Amino acid sequence: MSFQWIFAPIALLALAAAASANVVNLPAAADAHINDFNHDGTFDNVSIDAAVGSGPFQRGAIEFNASSLPAGSTITAATLQLSIDVLVGTTTNSVAFGTYPGDGAIEVADATAASSTIGTFTAPPNPSSFTVFNITLDPTAVQNSFSLSSYIGFNITQTSGSGIGFTSKENVNAFPKPNLQLTFSPPASVPEPASLALVGLGLAGVAAARRRKTRA
Repeated sequence: MSFQWIFAPIALLALAAAASANVVNLPAAADAHINDFNHDGTFDNVSIDAAVGSGPFQRGAIEFNASSLPAGSTITAATLQLSIDVLVGTTTNSVAFGTYPGDGAIEVADATAASSTIGTFTAPPNPSSFTVFNITLDPTAVQNSFSLSSYIGFNITQTSGSGIGFTSKENVNAFPKPNLQLTFSPPASVPEPASLALVGLGLAGVAAARRRKTRA
């Protein structure tokens, strides 16, 4: 049997493994809503509750621990999975999401930590309790947060309507909790010396086979 036919499938399998994407689901590490009690445009208090609320004078914040991703990974897709616990009013409720490098704890400054909108969501009228909604986020922006911290944070700003309360990780009686699904490509691995030796042996075998074929 020719050495080419032996080593070609091995090389193809290696390339396929290197090119495959990985998916990880991250539960929320912290969540809360941040309040503007005086209604003066300044956020001044963090409330941990059964719902991560957003409203005209309130912003939600959720952080996820992404330390399980290998350093140097490239995030190619990001989906925030949330369920609605409370819907305030009868008008259309819409929110915008921003991202920031977190630290595993919700702070007042997190209300304004994001500089741009990376995803939006409009709640349907009368949604079923605890229905999961998949919110597509800009993976490049999420990557930027991940490059600065192992915690990826998101704040939630009300853009229309009276308020939405998403199920919190703190709500012991409700499921599912907030989840961040990331698709990523790990950094290219450097071949170990033993692997390089096997490749060298394979190349030598190919060369020897060619020499035998030439003599024949």
